[in-house]
Amino acid sequence: MSKEIDLSKLDSKTVRNQYCEKFDELLAILIKHDPLGLIALGAPEDEYDPEVRTIIVQLEKQMNRTEIGTLTQDEYLRWFDDAGLLSQSLLEKITNDVYIWLNDESL
Repeated sequence: MSKEIDLSKLDSKTVRNQYCEKFDELLAILIKHDPLGLIALGAPEDEYDPEVRTIIVQLEKQMNRTEIGTLTQDEYLRWFDDAGLLSQSLLEKITNDVYIWLNDESL
């Protein structure tokens, strides 16, 4: 399912340069849903950069919604140590938007 990538060695600048506007598009999806309410609390718009960085490098065009949802949930668990922070309803909305974006665009 996922690409074999050493996520601990990813730096934001390299990933941003590799994915360019795709990085910003995926970031916009997370900002739109603001899964942890951080943007609503006044956090900077790059607050979700770490999650985007580790999600985007693992996304593959042929992924289905279940795989995208699992990847997203796993990354939130990695970053926040509590997958329960992300409600099932919100996860489904994010997953759907990422799926549509992924299938409308080429990574």
